[in-house]
Amino acid sequence: FRLAWVHFNLGQTKLAERELVQLLQISTLESSFREEAAHDLATFMGVNDITDSSVATLTRLTPENSRQKNLVYLALELDRTAKKKSALKVWALLGGMNLSLEDQVERQINITRIEYDLHRHGQLLVEIDNSIKLLKSAPCRDNEECVVGNQDLRRIITDWAKAEERMPSRALI
Repeated sequence: FRLAWVHFNLGQTKLAERELVQLLQISTLESSFREEAAHDLATFMGVNDITDSSVATLTRLTPENSRQKNLVYLALELDRTAKKKSALKVWALLGGMNLSLEDQVERQINITRIEYDLHRHGQLLVEIDNSIKLLKSAPCRDNEECVVGNQDLRRIITDWAKAEERMPSRALI
């Protein structure tokens, strides 16, 4: 575990990722240590190029009680490190899970923002529509996370309008 972190800090992130994968395949690890190591694996994966198989590996090696949390963390980490398309893959995978309303709002707003960042206006319009439907749903009334989601969605649309202030695109109009 410590050796994996040494390799990670030396910039040998692929090697560090492989070491943690090997460690997590040991069946006798304590559950709390397994959770911590799986979280660190998500950190390592967030720096490297991600593939469908690496996401599957993280999902398989993460204890069930922290799987969703680790995938959200990985998606946020990928987004933070400018791996937007990879982040979208992880958010899409999370869409197939049984998410709480708060997690659904977080997921939807993040997807919308990433589509804006990628300048994919056609898909952005679809995601804005999906966000609005979710935020107007009955369970969203009087929910603090929905209020924050609504503010974040307004910020995305406002940023888009400011970016195209002089020559608005057909999609923005």
